[in-house]
Amino acid sequence: MKDRLQNVNDLLLVCTEILEGNEKEVRDLRFIFNKIKTLNNLASQLMDIKKYYVGESEREDGLLSKPAYQRLCEYVENLKKEANRELSSYVFVIHGHSADISELESTLKLMDKNPIFIKDLDNNNTSFIEKIENYSCVKYAVALLTPDDWGATKESNQLVLRGRARQNVIFELGYFFGKIGRDKTICLVKDGVEIPSDLDGCSNLKYKENMNEILVELKKYLS
Repeated sequence: MKDRLQNVNDLLLVCTEILEGNEKEVRDLRFIFNKIKTLNNLASQLMDIKKYYVGESEREDGLLSKPAYQRLCEYVENLKKEANRELSSYVFVIHGHSADISELESTLKLMDKNPIFIKDLDNNNTSFIEKIENYSCVKYAVALLTPDDWGATKESNQLVLRGRARQNVIFELGYFFGKIGRDKTICLVKDGVEIPSDLDGCSNLKYKENMNEILVELKKYLS
């Protein structure tokens, strides 16, 4: 570590090599998320650097001066801001089996958003929950609640089936409530779907036939 810290410019170069990707990597969705993870790790490592390697002035034994350390912190912080600006265009889409998925994808792209669909992510021998974890550091999530399943209560004397969203949609919705907050997780509820009472008071946009009915409201939420 000391050898790498003898010259702050060398360390900045190392950071740049880690964080800058070639053209192919930039087009790869994984790049921005790996970049965020690397930056967060670097920010954490800076605390250790300050504790063990920052001195009043640069010396031959490899200590960083306080001004040099400050420049390094500012450099990493600026990279984090840049990465977060790029990340803000991504929206994780929670969905079931409805054909409305295609319309939602087109709608988000018209808003200059980059929708993330779990079905499009590389397998890489990872489970669904691991995929969600790996791509969940987004600014917004949109949950499409459509009547893909039937459900009924056992307490009723008569079996009354109601349209419900798929179980994975409800699970992923709760995950993003906890991860990024319910104010950043928007529910698009199609007519005919029964939603849990726990979702009352959340950001629910209801529509009957198509996304045009809620286009203005959705754009406000994602702005």
